[in-house]
Amino acid sequence: MHRPWTIAAICILLLGVLGAAFVHVRPTRVDNADTRHCLRGQEWKSCNEAYYSAYAKKHGVQNAIARITTDIALDRELADSCHSAMHEIGHVAAKAYSSLGSAFDAGTNICANGFYHGVAEQLFGDDDISLLSEHEITSICSMAALGTSSPLVRLNCVHGIGHALMYMTEGDTPLALLYCEDYSADSDISQCATGALMEEGLRVERSTSSEKFADPTLFCSQVLGDQNDCWLSQSAKIIAQKRNVADAKKFCEGLETPLYREHCLSTK
Repeated sequence: MHRPWTIAAICILLLGVLGAAFVHVRPTRVDNADTRHCLRGQEWKSCNEAYYSAYAKKHGVQNAIARITTDIALDRELADSCHSAMHEIGHVAAKAYSSLGSAFDAGTNICANGFYHGVAEQLFGDDDISLLSEHEITSICSMAALGTSSPLVRLNCVHGIGHALMYMTEGDTPLALLYCEDYSADSDISQCATGALMEEGLRVERSTSSEKFADPTLFCSQVLGDQNDCWLSQSAKIIAQKRNVADAKKFCEGLETPLYREHCLSTK
C-alpha cells in the first residue's frame, strides 16, 4: 500500500522543483569549468567570458582554445561574439607564461585576435601610466615581437595596448587616445586607437547606466578597405567632444600622412 502524501512532503517536493527550475534559467550559470550553461539572455556574453576563463584556469590555455574552437563551430551566435571570451583566455595566458612573447606563441587569431589583445591588456592594464615614458609605452610591442614567432604579433600587441590604456587611464577614452599618439607611425596610432575604442564599446555594452552613448566601434567596422582614416577621425571627434578641440587638433597634426591629417577632424 502506498502511503498518502502529506502536505509537508508535497511542499518540500514543490520547493525542490521550483528551485531546480530557477537554477536552470539563470543566464550566467557557470556550475563548473567543464559544462557550459550559458543561456541566451542579457548576461549571455558575460557568462561565456566567465566560463572560458574558468576553463582555461582549470585545463590550461591550449585546451581552452581548443574548447572554444569546437564550440564556435557549433554555435553561430558564439562565433559572432567570441572576441571578449578570447580576451579572458588571454588574461589567463598572461599569468601562465613567463613573457609576453611566450604567451603570444600559445595563442590563436580566431575571434578577431581577441586572445592577443587580452594578453597585452592583462600584462599592462594595471601599470601606473604616470610612471611610463613615451618610449616605454611604444617599445613594449617591439620587444615582444623579438620573443615570439607568431605572425602579426606586433600589430596585435599595439591593439592590445590600446585596450590596456583604457585600464591605465581608468576609462578616460580621450586621454587613452592621446597616449596612442606616442607611436610614430599612423598605422600604430590607428591600431592603438582601435583597441581603446573597442574597449570603450565593451564597457558601454556591459554598463547598466541609462546614459549609454553609441558604441564607437560600429562606425568604422563597417567601412570597406583601409579603416585607418576612419579610426583616426573618430578618435579626434571623441577627443574634441570630451576634452577640447585644441587637443583634437594636436592629435590630428601629429599624423604623418597628409590625407589622414586633412580628414582627421572631418565631421562627416
